[in-house]
Amino acid sequence: MGLTYAYDIHLRPENVARALNEVAKLAPPERKVPPLTVTLPGGERVVLPFTSGFKSDPVDCAGKDRVTLDTSLMLPADEAVRAYAEEGDLPVEDGRVQIGYVYLDMYSRPS
Repeated sequence: MGLTYAYDIHLRPENVARALNEVAKLAPPERKVPPLTVTLPGGERVVLPFTSGFKSDPVDCAGKDRVTLDTSLMLPADEAVRAYAEEGDLPVEDGRVQIGYVYLDMYSRPS
């Protein structure tokens, strides 16, 4: 299907963990891989239903300019998402459709 969209969202470092946890709520409830532990630059850890490089090895963001997380998201089945689901023969579950893979690239500016 190959739809590609990109969004830049700029957050203060202290808001990153909360934002990731909110995105995690959109991930599919059933996963075949273990959750991913991400240690953010300030040392805070979040456990997410994502992978990084399609692996579940813990990720430490300290000292990295970029970290990529991968997941799928369950999006509400509005008209456009329903059409996408029908075209790809994707199921609609509880009014939502699993879309993915979605890549979340996190960039950090040095302090």
